[in-house]
Amino acid sequence: GDLYLDNIYFSKAPDTNVVTPVNVTPVIASVSATQNNTAITQIDPDAGTVTITASVNDSDGSSDHVYAWSSASVSSQTISSNGLSVSFEPSAVSGTSVDMVLQVTDAGAPTLTVTDNIVLSVATATSNTNSSTTNNTSSSVTTTAPTGGSVGMWLLALLGLCVFGRVRR
Repeated sequence: GDLYLDNIYFSKAPDTNVVTPVNVTPVIASVSATQNNTAITQIDPDAGTVTITASVNDSDGSSDHVYAWSSASVSSQTISSNGLSVSFEPSAVSGTSVDMVLQVTDAGAPTLTVTDNIVLSVATATSNTNSSTTNNTSSSVTTTAPTGGSVGMWLLALLGLCVFGRVRR
């Protein structure tokens, strides 16, 4: 409390500084996909359940988050009890790709939201996929019609002769 010393009054000053915690936007550190416990970038329709997992960090220490997974091309999905992963069967996919979106909202004041996504292509029956490979990649070869390269070479040669002929004169 208070103190008197040689007729001088000392008093504890009231606390005027109030520390208000600052809410920080959560960060989605990673989003990855597996099928039969193998990392994938392409869904094999015959390889079983696809699981997409996220890792979320919140630097203000909050662990209360709401996780919302969504995809227009997946008709049925199961979200884990902690909200950090979603699973679905390839038969629930319509189209040639899955764009799975994760929206994370924290419980701070004000509430802050972050969104991330992962896009997975869906292999077709004619695609060559190997479900035991951990790093599936796809490549394509494009064939184009001839561009008249031989005509261009002839014109270049003719132009060279004209220039050379003018220099000699």
